[in-house]
Amino acid sequence: NALPEPVAAAPHALGRPARLLSFGRFVAFKNLPVLVRALRDLPDCTLTFVGEGPAEGSIQQALAGHPDVA
Repeated sequence: NALPEPVAAAPHALGRPARLLSFGRFVAFKNLPVLVRALRDLPDCTLTFVGEGPAEGSIQQALAGHPDVA
């Protein structure tokens, strides 16, 4: 196998909020508004979107209804 051995990620520190990153093209088949809605059940998480694409409007609509969007 030409790939190196996998490296275990450091465990998440308890008491610190999780930080999520969505990086890529905004297209409908990725259903990114579902990720926004899931944040309602994860109040200690932050989510950052990086990208652009034809589904950007649907993501913005989902974010508009979210109480903690900055």
